[in-house]
Amino acid sequence: MTEEICFLAAHNDEQARLRIYRPANSRGSACVLINSGRVARFDEDEDESKLYQALHYALCERGITTFEIDLPERDRSEPDSTEKAVEDRLLRLRCLLDEPAFLPFHYDYSVVALSLGGQVMLRQLAGPEGRPAPGTVVLIGTVVEAPVIVVDSVRKIHLVYGENDCVGYLEPQSEYVRFQRPVVYGQRSRERLVVRRSQHVSCHILKGCGHTLSRVDPGCDDPLNALVSFLLPVAGFA
Repeated sequence: MTEEICFLAAHNDEQARLRIYRPANSRGSACVLINSGRVARFDEDEDESKLYQALHYALCERGITTFEIDLPERDRSEPDSTEKAVEDRLLRLRCLLDEPAFLPFHYDYSVVALSLGGQVMLRQLAGPEGRPAPGTVVLIGTVVEAPVIVVDSVRKIHLVYGENDCVGYLEPQSEYVRFQRPVVYGQRSRERLVVRRSQHVSCHILKGCGHTLSRVDPGCDDPLNALVSFLLPVAGFA
């Protein structure tokens, strides 16, 4: 496996780094990793870096090339998923999809996106079909609050949540914050993705894990094994 770090060529974006891990024996498939709103530079957050670094290695061992990019800084005084934050990061993602180094994988790639990264990917899937779609998309900790019509021809969407990743909702009448577990909002998110009959959407809850799939409780599920199992079948790997 070799690691390459360069700058995105698309749109002359000299500030955005691109990291590519190339396996020794490539099978011609790729996976794009998109970070959460906590991260702009792909190597700045320890929790996410650990998970994604492990995923880079696991996929490369199976012949899959991986891509990761620096993302635009967002306003930390604002909520994570503002319209500007999503749009800024969507433009950066599209730069990657247009990157010359990514072109050989246009028809055989998958995407893993975390939290705000998942919102960015949903926006891409709901947009006009102008670029080849990924075969599989894995959205981690991504809550779908309104119906999304999936226009892109992605084959499989996996919604993945940590069991302990609770989401609070303010009740306007009482100003009481009501917390929901992913067993509730995860299924609701699944139902809000409007897809074709040929497209498959599934919801997975990993025991003992938190928002970034960090291990919280003893005996928790292994997030790395789960993610790899979602990604490998699409490329025909065992």
